[in-house]
Amino acid sequence: MKVNQSIALVFAFVLSVCAHAQDLGSPTTIDTDKDGLYDNLEVNTHKTDPNVADTDGDGLTDGEEIYDYNTNPLLKDSDGDGLLDGDEVKIHHTNPLAADSDGDGLADNEELNEYNTGVLVKDSDKDGLLDGIEVNTHKTDPNVADTDEDGLGDGEEIYDHNTNPLLKDSDGDGLLDGQEINEHKTSALESDTDGDGLHDGVEVTLLNTNPLVQDSDGDGIHDGAEDSDSDGLSDANELNNYLTNPKVADSDQDGLSDGDEINIHKTNPLVADTDEDGLRDGVEVTVLESNPLIPDTDGDGTMDGDEDSDSDGLNDADELNIHNTDPKSADSDQDGLSDGDEINIHKTSALESDTDGDGLTDSEELERYKTDPNVGDSDGDGLGDGVEVGEHGTNPLLGDTDQDGLSDGEEVNEHKTSALEPDTDGDGLTDSEELERHKTDPNVADTDGDGLGDGVEVGEHGTNPLLGDTDRDGLSDGEEVNKYKTSALEPDTDGDGLTDSEELERHKTDPNVADTDGDGLGDGEEVEEHGTNPLLGDTDRDGSLDLIEVKAGTDPNNPYEYPATRYNPDIGERPAITVPPDDEKVILGGTALFKVEARNGTLSYRWIKLGEGAIGANQNVLRIDNVGHDDIGFYVVLVSNKFGTIYSKTVRLDLITKPGKPRLDIVFIDGKRITIEVTGDSLHTYEIQHSRDLKEWRPLAYNPLKTNDRGKTRLELNLSPESMHGFFRLIE
Repeated sequence: MKVNQSIALVFAFVLSVCAHAQDLGSPTTIDTDKDGLYDNLEVNTHKTDPNVADTDGDGLTDGEEIYDYNTNPLLKDSDGDGLLDGDEVKIHHTNPLAADSDGDGLADNEELNEYNTGVLVKDSDKDGLLDGIEVNTHKTDPNVADTDEDGLGDGEEIYDHNTNPLLKDSDGDGLLDGQEINEHKTSALESDTDGDGLHDGVEVTLLNTNPLVQDSDGDGIHDGAEDSDSDGLSDANELNNYLTNPKVADSDQDGLSDGDEINIHKTNPLVADTDEDGLRDGVEVTVLESNPLIPDTDGDGTMDGDEDSDSDGLNDADELNIHNTDPKSADSDQDGLSDGDEINIHKTSALESDTDGDGLTDSEELERYKTDPNVGDSDGDGLGDGVEVGEHGTNPLLGDTDQDGLSDGEEVNEHKTSALEPDTDGDGLTDSEELERHKTDPNVADTDGDGLGDGVEVGEHGTNPLLGDTDRDGLSDGEEVNKYKTSALEPDTDGDGLTDSEELERHKTDPNVADTDGDGLGDGEEVEEHGTNPLLGDTDRDGSLDLIEVKAGTDPNNPYEYPATRYNPDIGERPAITVPPDDEKVILGGTALFKVEARNGTLSYRWIKLGEGAIGANQNVLRIDNVGHDDIGFYVVLVSNKFGTIYSKTVRLDLITKPGKPRLDIVFIDGKRITIEVTGDSLHTYEIQHSRDLKEWRPLAYNPLKTNDRGKTRLELNLSPESMHGFFRLIE
């Protein structure tokens, strides 16, 4: 047909060329509309409009239609296919004289505007079927090679396998036609290829049997007769008759096998609750012993599911279906609370005896400890209720059991302090005071290890409990307070210019006494300024205290320079000491007498005990009765007149702790006179004897001599020529 059309077109074209040649030779050559046709031809021959180049408005000039395409210049669509001749020629390149250019059974317009198929291609989707046959005969999609997407082309299904190109699974066996043909080699038209009672799809996808072999495992039993789930029903019966799952013994999960439901109990193996009483068939049969086919087994007007078999406040259906509790046990978790109370009142778990997992049963929490059984830590202190009760003995209702300002959890888990004792280390500070205010260790009573407890440091002494030596004087706070009785806040307790440690360790002075040796000069002044010995009142042992020498301008370190040499000479109206006082030693409870003699005018006297000051005596004689330990020390007398003052030498009062042998001393001799001093027991009588040759001894005329209460007496003698040379001895 296409060949005949081509011949006709060629022939028409030749005729038009010849006619056109004749027209060119015609004397009438007017072409008003420039369409390639002379006006006389348009009017007389073609009946077209000589003034309109495209009389029918189809997109082709009248001349093109007559001479080039042989189409009708008076018809827009010469072939009646619904497309303008001009569109066919210039846009779609189809034949304007053939309604179905590609001869596929669909008009060009249908292909272009309705089916969107190839107007010049017979089989647009290349599936072996002409587009027109797909649309008009098989109702398949001419643009989709496999309309039903089963793995087989539409033409393959029609011509090769006789399957339905509009159905994925032509035989309804659960396998796509393409799977059956290409993969499993089963029949796509027979649902049970091997005739074993099982659909091919079930064998392949569910039972994993061979759909081409009736007895896949070769045990003499057809695959359909096998009982894969051992529920008492053959696989074929389950699939074909009961619609149950041949691989699951209890298809409806009601606690009864499919076989028992069908063969014994007559219940529905696909419905868990056959009688719709709210209870699964298996529970009715095995637990409650009710009839799974009758909703009210005992006929009491209450559905089996609404019964409360264990009287716990929950119906059996709710227990089984909602709460998973035991409908025949009032307390499923054996925690001492009924299932109903747990669920309806306390909101606790009826399946867990310890709902919040804190180590206490729900009933213990509610009845004994009054804690919240749904909250593991009722007081929110960081310790579980059970841990508080069982391990630490703390109050699970009180976040801070010992009221020390720290939660129990902080104490146990973080600080390792006692949650029962507000002051874990017993230092006088609460644990929170230590941690938050003082930053001390609440587990160590003496954080800085200085020998003082933290509380004692803070409360009594005001020292720093984090600093072992608060005043940084080289001594620990504990040494200062407990051993040396010095201030732990002042590096120089006695204010003498030396730190306490310098006094104790370097100079051996008393850190609590500014003037250790009582010489009137502070220890620091002696060490730093004068270089004197702070432990010796008279450093140079010249008889004058260091202070007296400093004030008098003499050198306290030079034994040959002392105030007496400067003031005793008669150099004016100032006082002059003629007889200085002497040291005294008396027994405890005895009487001490210090006496000074001076001259030059009206004199005043002031006796001073070094280290203590004036003692109220203002005569030239100082008498101390009932001498005690507090009286021992150094004394000096100030002698004054209106012109000045002079210090005596320093004298010492000491105790005679143990009487010794009597002693005779010559304390003064100048060639004319001699002064003899006798020292012995107090109020004792002695005799002095004289000898020239140490062979013959004679008593002196002044005998006997009696000592005073201080154990002393003196004797002054004028020397004669005979006694100038001789020896003296003392006889009791």
